[in-house]
Amino acid sequence: EKFTAGYEVDLTGVNAASAAAVATNVHVRSFAVTDTAARITSSLDALQTAGPSLSGISLTDASTLIKLSAAQMQRNADALAKIGGEVHLAVSAASAADAQALAAQTGVDSVAVSDSSENIASQLDALQANTKLSAITQTGTPAALAITAAQVSDNAGALAKISGAYTLDVREALAADAASLQANSKVVSLDITDSSSHVGAALQTLSGLSKLGSISLSEDDGAISLSQSQLDDWSDTLGKIQNTYRLAVTDVTTANIERLAADDRVSAMAVTATSQQVAESFDELAALGSTLTQVSLSTPDTRIAISQSQWQAGAAVLDKLSGAYQLNLTEVAAQDATSLSTQAHVAGVSVADTASNISANFDELLALGDALESVMVTDDSDVVLTPDQILGGTS
Repeated sequence: EKFTAGYEVDLTGVNAASAAAVATNVHVRSFAVTDTAARITSSLDALQTAGPSLSGISLTDASTLIKLSAAQMQRNADALAKIGGEVHLAVSAASAADAQALAAQTGVDSVAVSDSSENIASQLDALQANTKLSAITQTGTPAALAITAAQVSDNAGALAKISGAYTLDVREALAADAASLQANSKVVSLDITDSSSHVGAALQTLSGLSKLGSISLSEDDGAISLSQSQLDDWSDTLGKIQNTYRLAVTDVTTANIERLAADDRVSAMAVTATSQQVAESFDELAALGSTLTQVSLSTPDTRIAISQSQWQAGAAVLDKLSGAYQLNLTEVAAQDATSLSTQAHVAGVSVADTASNISANFDELLALGDALESVMVTDDSDVVLTPDQILGGTS
């Protein structure tokens, strides 16, 4: 008060609570604050407002954490930069995107993230890599974190730091991992991305998963092989496959050939049937072409009865019969009966021809013996025979 002219002073040892008043004193050119971490934290906004007149901050308890939010840290960056010597910051309410940058700042010991579920999921890899991450809190209404199956295991450390309950919407899971993800109580839904061969191998497991959403094929490395009954039972699961795929269906019954032939997904079909069913569906089997891969007979000792024309046009079907089989050729022309009776697998022939053709080939027919099953005249003419032929052909 005894100064007669203007003067300025540089103060030291100012406590944090007095900083605002000191900063507005016209005679104070600069001042340095010395106080506890707690008091400095509570006065940070005032210290920041002091601007250039604040020359420095000293902590009386340098080992004590300064706890502040990410917003406070950003807002009071200039004041914080003036803390000299050792400093320890515990940052809370950081966004997931800013967590790594905050962790890299001098003096930051820990970072606690508070952000939406979507933002946390998008930054999960970075959060896992953040060695100073202390906790994660989901803000707003928590939603399932949309992450890949690889992230579930790779980022287990970050996931463990989520406070409270959380759920996972798992993407890009391998078919082989689907069962374990189904058993994970955190997982509420899962999508599969894998090759067609792996999906096919795991289809029985996949069909029982309540959490399964969609299936995407990463590559088509073969048709998905399954039986006809499995195709029917697992239709809902197959319907979850998002892209085009091929099916190789086994144990197909003849009653289902037409239905499956009309299914664009079916690229291969293996049929299991009785000899009678093969005979009744022979034309349908022939129409399958290369789609038909195999025909398995459940009654191999019973002859397959097909016409001569079917035999001639159906070599591809006969080639796909597995194991032993026997044929009874029907509607055979009289002149072809002898040659046809000598063909592989032909056990009998049934002739159907005009009376004149039967007459002309009667001796050859007679010579067939037990291989000749029957003879049917297809017109109204009489079969003209010699007395010897009549005596020889009474059987």
